[in-house]
Amino acid sequence: MDLLKKSWVNIDKSTLAVAALSLVLISVLCTGSGFPYDVQSLGWWANHIHNNGIGNAYGEPTNNYPPLINYFLWFYNLLFRATGDFKWFKSIVLLVEFVGAFMILSTIENRQKHLLLFCLLIFNISFLYDNILWGQTDGILTTFLFGSLIFAQRKHITISLCFYILAFNFKFQAGVLFPVLALVLLPNMMEKFSFKNLLKWIVVPALLQLLILLPFILTYQLEKVWIVFTESFSKYEYITMNAYNFWTILFHKNEVAWIPDTTAIFGITYKQIGLFLFCISSFFALQPLMKEALKKVRNKANDFNNLDRMLLAASLVFMLFFFFPTEMHERYSYPAIYFIAAWSFRNRRYLPYIIFSGAFFLNMERVLTYLKLENYLIAPFSIWVVAGLYFLLIVILFIEIYKKPKLLNSEMQ
Repeated sequence: MDLLKKSWVNIDKSTLAVAALSLVLISVLCTGSGFPYDVQSLGWWANHIHNNGIGNAYGEPTNNYPPLINYFLWFYNLLFRATGDFKWFKSIVLLVEFVGAFMILSTIENRQKHLLLFCLLIFNISFLYDNILWGQTDGILTTFLFGSLIFAQRKHITISLCFYILAFNFKFQAGVLFPVLALVLLPNMMEKFSFKNLLKWIVVPALLQLLILLPFILTYQLEKVWIVFTESFSKYEYITMNAYNFWTILFHKNEVAWIPDTTAIFGITYKQIGLFLFCISSFFALQPLMKEALKKVRNKANDFNNLDRMLLAASLVFMLFFFFPTEMHERYSYPAIYFIAAWSFRNRRYLPYIIFSGAFFLNMERVLTYLKLENYLIAPFSIWVVAGLYFLLIVILFIEIYKKPKLLNSEMQ
């Protein structure tokens, strides 16, 4: 458990103290915020689970999330049910997000920078917006995904696979990271291959998956889990659900969200165009990592541990997933934040982190209007400006991933 040791033991005590104090203060000061329907929905699900159990979670008709979130809601009931108030659920999400923040710090060798970098992350309004201001849970997904990649890079294969199982069972968007994770895991699996290890890599994640599904199996509700999975595709058949991306630039209309993605040009729908652009751009985003993985496969002496390139590849696939496919919501770029932050902090090059933070905040605030500004039609909140910032970020990430890596950044930290 080398990574956990690095994450918790080697972090400066002052950073841990600030984290504990911040968790309490943020939880107390910001419990009343949130997008009403999203917060209410989680409350309905939690109440239904309390009365009927996890296995019957999908008896609540609005519950359309994968199975793992139901465990978090059950745990919330265990801790806070007596309060009769659902507002403290954000604290549980924030605690998991802080675990992800510590994982980022575990990649930074200089402990003297931990406190500053921790504050730079958790006091970033874009980091806080999804959970604290909006009331969503993407931070849990992001923590699982980040842990999966870091453990894979550190060659803790079984733990990496388990983190990925947790991520996929929390939100199906975890599938976006799979190509990156496969390119990292497969060479390391070949290096450490034995039938004993192979059995462990298969059995342990499979048992974890079985445990997650067990309550639904025992209550004969497994079919409903499958329905949640299948219905997660094409639920909102519009070219964008308030995500300011490629489609915003293409159509440059405020009402762009309400154009059906089933609209066809020369027999090809907008949805198919978006998926094609995502696939082809992702292929080029993964090319540098593919080359390094192939070198590792062909030459066992070549150590495959370029964490920075892995972070860039993960950042890119999530940004491309947000930018090109249709039906994207405004918050679907959030999983990129840990990967971009980790790369920026490690390399002391903060422009990608700044651009992402600005674009994410502007997109989210334009939709939620939490700050209640007088005018959201001014230039910074322009949907063109936000989409342009995301595009600029993608260009910068492409430039960085195709650069020849420095030896210092290729070494494991």
